[in-house]
Amino acid sequence: MSKGKALCCGGDQVKALPFILSEIKRLNRDIEKEHSKIIEEKQKAEDSDDHRDIITSNVVGFITGTTQDLTCDTGFVEFKNLTAKQSALQCNITGTNGYMTVCSAPDPRDMIWENATVERKFIKIKNLQCDGLLFTGTLFWYIVVSAV
Repeated sequence: MSKGKALCCGGDQVKALPFILSEIKRLNRDIEKEHSKIIEEKQKAEDSDDHRDIITSNVVGFITGTTQDLTCDTGFVEFKNLTAKQSALQCNITGTNGYMTVCSAPDPRDMIWENATVERKFIKIKNLQCDGLLFTGTLFWYIVVSAV
């Protein structure tokens, strides 16, 4: 193997295995340096976020419906054939009705992935709030229109 030139065109002749092992060690050291830099930057960012007020973070979590621990009650399963998919859709695994809702997943391009971890009860609360707001707006609009 030639060291220093492309495609064995000149350069110093070296044994391939020791050269490749030394290159792997060198690249691993470079990777460790970059990894350390990334960890340090992440730690700096987390330290700067630590002084945020707990109340503010709770309010933001309530408004967005997400928490720090990114758990959710939504899951996606990909099947290799349509027979397995249809079997899963028609199967009641738990034995109790309403425990687990099984339905076809939407197209990935139609998903808003930031909302995938929002809990279902939070979505229902927000839907109820919007329905109440629309009803109130319609009621007041009815009063304005009937007065004219």
